Amino acid sequence: MSRRVSLPSRLYLVSFPNSTRSNLDLTNEIFKATDKTDILCSLVSTDFSKVFDRVNHNVAIQRLIDLGLRPSITSWIVDFLRNRQQAVRYHGALSEKITVTCGLPQIPVKWLELKSKLQDMYKEGRRYCSLQEVMEAIGSPPKTTTTEENAISILTFWHLCGDIIYFPVQNLRNFVILEPQWFVDVCKTIITIPQYRDREVKDEWDRLQETGELRDHLIDYVWSHREEALRYNLMEHKQELLDMMEKFDLVLRCHGRSEEETGPKCDVAGEATYFVPSLLTSVKDEKKLYPPGTTCSKPIFVVFDGKFCPVGQYHRMVISSMRRYLSVKPQLAYASCAKFITSNIKRQTFILTKEKFFLKVGLVSSVKDEESCFSHGPSVREGLEEDLTDIINKWVPGIRYKWCVRCGCEGHREKEDADSFLLIEDLSATEHFKSGEIVCETYAPATTTVKEAGLSDWFRNPVPQTAEETLAYPGSLPTVSQDYFHLVVREVCPRWRELAFRLNLSPANVEEIDERHRGEPRKCCRAVCDRWVQLNGSSATVEVLKDALMSIGEVPTAENIDE
Repeated sequence: MSRRVSLPSRLYLVSFPNSTRSNLDLTNEIFKATDKTDILCSLVSTDFSKVFDRVNHNVAIQRLIDLGLRPSITSWIVDFLRNRQQAVRYHGALSEKITVTCGLPQIPVKWLELKSKLQDMYKEGRRYCSLQEVMEAIGSPPKTTTTEENAISILTFWHLCGDIIYFPVQNLRNFVILEPQWFVDVCKTIITIPQYRDREVKDEWDRLQETGELRDHLIDYVWSHREEALRYNLMEHKQELLDMMEKFDLVLRCHGRSEEETGPKCDVAGEATYFVPSLLTSVKDEKKLYPPGTTCSKPIFVVFDGKFCPVGQYHRMVISSMRRYLSVKPQLAYASCAKFITSNIKRQTFILTKEKFFLKVGLVSSVKDEESCFSHGPSVREGLEEDLTDIINKWVPGIRYKWCVRCGCEGHREKEDADSFLLIEDLSATEHFKSGEIVCETYAPATTTVKEAGLSDWFRNPVPQTAEETLAYPGSLPTVSQDYFHLVVREVCPRWRELAFRLNLSPANVEEIDERHRGEPRKCCRAVCDRWVQLNGSSATVEVLKDALMSIGEVPTAENIDE
């Protein structure tokens, strides 16, 4: 028996470097389609690169669009083919140029010459070179571009071909690795090879193996003692090598020197610390995550479209949370979950877990008061939302996700369906709070209550509190606290640093906010307010905010905040 397998449109035509992910997705779809023994699956693949040699470019592009080609890739191909002209040279005579609608340009001779020169450098014992050396090797560029732009274009091409390693970003644009295998050997000195683990730094190796935390001191020791084995002084370009390892997700910077800095950030003795995902272990002691005497919230989920969550997404989320809560230690990170303390009183934490195609977030608290037990939930979710946006835009553009809670309707309870998710957004959450129920998408009109879903643990309830509740908890932030923050941002944003220090944010927190938002006063001021709530939970009261405003001379703004 055979049948036709309909593959999701997202599998069609992805650009480098996402081809590995595409192949994995494709293989997964085929395995699911052939899960039963009576089904035969035939796969037909078409190489569209050959089409462009024989078919009109406009026709080929339209066909790719019909198949679901991403707009970002379409525009790249169109730009590559636009205004292509060719001329014929015969015995020194050059014909007039004509516009071509078929065929792709071949690799220019100068590009091949550069590749040959780079190979000669490697044979002479060089392992890397500078952008300036490349520009000198190329010579004069075409009239329509600069020497540097021309060099970067050629280097990027050979990088995509796998012949060299080059990234045209600010901190790596002047560093070209001539042989990828040499870079792999450099990575082995830290990540995989036991022979490099000298007894003199045993404690550092043990920490790396047990926690995945790589200290700057260990890097210095290993690389300064491996100069002869690798036939090169790695310390000469230490930071470039580490930055390049970060590009491949081999190490991720927790704190210390940032990409745009030349000196260390505020940290313990200024030492940079890195995170090595491949060395993280599984949880050996559950009590470290869920200590006796603590209470756990209902979880919330980050569900990715297409049931695909890159492992690197989890690791970068862990790093972002480590940076966000840098002043509160200790944090715990494992291969598939991580725990973060959110306030200086250390009574409220959250746990981030990688499960299948989604991330699960749960709150843990030792606060006995039921109303303020999980008061840190909304701020945790908002912080994770900010980190998700930054990570996706920078590393995996195009991937989509949604916030969900688990459905507790009778239909799902009977089936014990662990993946029964309900989409929740800020606007829909308000409506759910008003009605007190959420309608199940699978078994409508069946419902699950707001309490069963744990909605109030993660979203601010806009429904007015009763007079009795208001009197019982006078020190908690009112549900309209976001309006207060809007007022503070509007009136105080130029003095956001002063406000941050008056709210007892650490210098590391202030610098991290400045770096994340590139010094934009309004964004930085709002981030200060959010970070203050995240670190202090229920202790972040209106009265404290007003005192901080008055202490920096913003009396009118403080007076406009009415409890």
